Parts: sequence; C-alpha cells; structure tokens
Amino acid sequence: MVYQGAILRSLDSLINDSNVYVSGDLDGGKKKKKKKAFTTKKKNKHIHKSIKLLPLSLYAVDGKGNITQQRKTCPSCGPGTFMAQHWDRYYCGLCHTTIKMDAETVKKNEEKMRAKREALEADRKAKEKEAADKAPAGKGKKDAKKGGKKK
Repeated sequence: MVYQGAILRSLDSLINDSNVYVSGDLDGGKKKKKKKAFTTKKKNKHIHKSIKLLPLSLYAVDGKGNITQQRKTCPSCGPGTFMAQHWDRYYCGLCHTTIKMDAETVKKNEEKMRAKREALEADRKAKEKEAADKAPAGKGKKDAKKGGKKK
C-alpha cells in the first residue's frame, strides 16, 4: 500500500478520509501468441493511376469548333459528373448509379474485347518466340547431359 508517495508500513500514520493506493503483483497470465504463418500471398493494394490533363479527354472538338462530351453524364448527380463506361454498363462512382447497356452494344463490346485479347496473346507469343531465338543454344546443363547419354 502507498500513502503520500511512500510505502505504508503501519496503519498508525493514516489520517481519516485519506487516499491509500493498493498495488499487487500479477503472478501469471497468458503466454504470448505465436506469430501466424500465412500460406497465401498478401493481396496487392490498388494503386491510383493519375493521368495528366484528364479533363481534356472527356471532351472532343470537331472541325467547326463545336465541343461534344465523350462520356455519359449521371442522371442523378447532374451535369459535370461523368459515368465510367464498362463493357456492359455505365457506372457513377459518386452516387453508385448503374445503367445497363442494350444487348447489341454489349455484343459489340464483347467482340472488341475478344479481338483485343487475341492480339495481346499473339503479341505475347511473338515475344516468347523472339526470346527463345535469342537464347544461346547448346550451352545449358540439359544439353550436356543429352550429349553424355548418346554413347
């Protein structure tokens, strides 16, 4: 027990209505938890891509000097708020309004995406073939082992 900043040895020195602090030691408790070993990789956070002069891409100017909007405006937010264009819908990031596209537009967008995917795949295969052609032939460990087996 502590009284007036000093350890109290006897109760004789106490005055009525005085504060006495009681402290006790803890003799146990739980053990520290073992660190959890995760089996999967940590998910990468989305990094915001900042595009310079982005507002210029939202509008187009024709030969006569007329300005037209390139994207659809949100019906609930009003003018000045543009909707994101996905392959099958328009989406407003501000009020979360979603507008579905008609079936013809969705089919056209799917064809565009398929063509783009095929072009990327062909480009990737061409790069792999180029890398394989540039690799030195006959200097690897596998080729040395093959030569030893022919005896």
